[in-house]
Amino acid sequence: MNIFNNFSIKILATVFLISSMIHCTPKTGTKINKENMKTGATDIPVKGSTADFRAQAPKAGPAPIIKIGKSEEFSLDNGLKVIVVENHKIPRVSYQVLIDIEAWKEGDKAGLGDIAGDLLTRGTTNRTKAEIDEAIDFIGANIGSGATSLYGSALTKHSDSFLEVYSDVLLNPAFPQKEFDKIVKLTASNLASSKDDASQITSDVSSVVNFGKNHPYGEVLTEASLAKITVADCKAFMNKYWNPAQAYLVMVGDINLASAKMLAEKYFGSWKKKPNFKMASFPQPEFPTSRTVDFVNKAGAVQSVVNLTYPLNMPMGSPDRTAASVLNSILGGYFQSRINQNLRETHGYTYGARSSINSDAIIAQFSAMTSVRNEVTDSAIVELLFEVQKLRQELVGEKELDMVKNVLAGSFGRRLENPSNVATFALNKSRYNYPEDYYDTYLDRLSKVTAADVKAMAQKYLTPNKAHLVVVGSKSEVADKLKKFATDGKINFYNTEGEPIVTVDEELSISIDEILENYLQALGGPEAIGKINSFKTVMTSDFQGMTLEMTSNVTNKEQLRVEMTIGGNPMQTQIYNSGKASMEAMGQKMPADEGIINELKYAAHPVPEFMYKTWGVKGAIEGVEEINGEQAYTVIWKAPEGRTWTEYYSKTSGLKLRVVTQMEASGQKMTQTIDLGDYKTVEGILFAHKSSLSGAGMPGKIEMDLKSVELNVEPNPSLFEIN
Repeated sequence: MNIFNNFSIKILATVFLISSMIHCTPKTGTKINKENMKTGATDIPVKGSTADFRAQAPKAGPAPIIKIGKSEEFSLDNGLKVIVVENHKIPRVSYQVLIDIEAWKEGDKAGLGDIAGDLLTRGTTNRTKAEIDEAIDFIGANIGSGATSLYGSALTKHSDSFLEVYSDVLLNPAFPQKEFDKIVKLTASNLASSKDDASQITSDVSSVVNFGKNHPYGEVLTEASLAKITVADCKAFMNKYWNPAQAYLVMVGDINLASAKMLAEKYFGSWKKKPNFKMASFPQPEFPTSRTVDFVNKAGAVQSVVNLTYPLNMPMGSPDRTAASVLNSILGGYFQSRINQNLRETHGYTYGARSSINSDAIIAQFSAMTSVRNEVTDSAIVELLFEVQKLRQELVGEKELDMVKNVLAGSFGRRLENPSNVATFALNKSRYNYPEDYYDTYLDRLSKVTAADVKAMAQKYLTPNKAHLVVVGSKSEVADKLKKFATDGKINFYNTEGEPIVTVDEELSISIDEILENYLQALGGPEAIGKINSFKTVMTSDFQGMTLEMTSNVTNKEQLRVEMTIGGNPMQTQIYNSGKASMEAMGQKMPADEGIINELKYAAHPVPEFMYKTWGVKGAIEGVEEINGEQAYTVIWKAPEGRTWTEYYSKTSGLKLRVVTQMEASGQKMTQTIDLGDYKTVEGILFAHKSSLSGAGMPGKIEMDLKSVELNVEPNPSLFEIN
């Protein structure tokens, strides 16, 4: 028996929602009414007057040839290529070691590179992580690492002190098991949270459908792949790919060439050269030949994330890149872009819509993404496709074209102010064999882009009828409306990891009453459940190094009391008693509105499902989905007052595996997911001894363990008194 856990554990989220501000799409448009802007406009010059200096834009002069900040290069005997960019504005130098590798195969150990990269700075054969942190903090420096980079910066006067530690991290990593375990634990927590993040789900599934799981860009970190990664794997990854002969050292800041050569040789000259690694082969992504709708069900979601996406064949250094960047900016590359103006300003469907054309040495990818309310998901897609087709069919106006080119020119100019970008330009020229004047002549190339060029790029690279339309949202509210966008009229369903799943749309051979009866029988049977008058449970969790404890008392008299402490300090108390409720959080009394009262009502019974028919709760079977590797019936319950929630019941055991509900804070709706498992019998009744909570403002995934259960021990009536 576990249903109380389903509802009572949700109370945890309230503490974290008190001060959270959750962003959702607006309910009404944000279009500016021009008729309301007349007041106060007396300073606008009259057309044709001598003051009408805005009537005609000044004619543009020739695009200047830009002289990018100077960079200098040399190599060490071990093959390490060094790039130096001098900038003496502040007495600080930044350093980066970059491994020249675009992609690598991880297979069933997806996530290995990131774990190995994070572990790099966690200890050396000479220093513990604490000693590294202390040495870096003492000189006001910073250091960090990734799968293919080690970066950091320090004041010029501390260059030797910093590089002694920095090079120790690079050359003598210890890969401590204790630190590895911490990284894995944190990664697992973040992974659990990402499963409730619609944008992250969209990104993961888009990668899978665009590139396939046999391509490095289609590999997605999962709980299964994380569990297979070991310290030995991390060592092997670093030993294979971290080779000075295939690496760059970039020094930027208050340093000159002579000092750079001395420091590079002193601290990196001993890095031993290895045989060049061989990249694993992987297939070229399959370019879509039709438009598919790829859907991920996020039960209870109040909005959909939509991504029109597909891979592109546009390599680094392609002569199309400049004109393609203009095209993308017009479509969705900045605030005044077409899809943002259409979906945000004209229709009020979203807070923002953006597009991108990203590329590297391996492949390019197009994406146009937005988040919209459930009820306008199909309408937003119509408008998105309209804007894409319009660019393919019509020439862009000169005014809009000039505006976008000015925006891009200004952005490029601002990038030149940062010496790190100058180093990036030099690095790109070396890695991708760009012409020496590739960046110097950028503004000239940009100025020559015409409306005809933009249309040609649109016809070449915008293929809305040969694309993946990835949508993450509520299946029951959205999915059927999207069939019309698929060339074959069908929807492909995926789980959050990008694995295809079968949703049961055909007639099911089980009724909602049977699912409910199977669940009650699995818990211990209606007769045993009917004998439960009350129970008390204590649940605990390790929360940010402290013990979170939740004590719950519930009776069959519509009474409930939940108390939560963190580190022994009272955090929250909620009481429900026969239609009345009170709440207190961190010493402050909180109003219990009708929504909260209705929520607590369904928790104020030992087994609420036992009372569903009496209370008038109706259920509808939505289909079958895989939940944590187990097939489960998806049931949407609806209370008489209109509130709905989604639950997943195992086809095999009948037990509940997951509960998805909507919560509200500061007038904003959000989704919360509770996973249930490790069922054990207590006095003939099954209780879920492990519950995990994510979403709805929670700081990661909260894992709860059921520590104790007391059945039919009459609680003190004072526990349920409401002041």
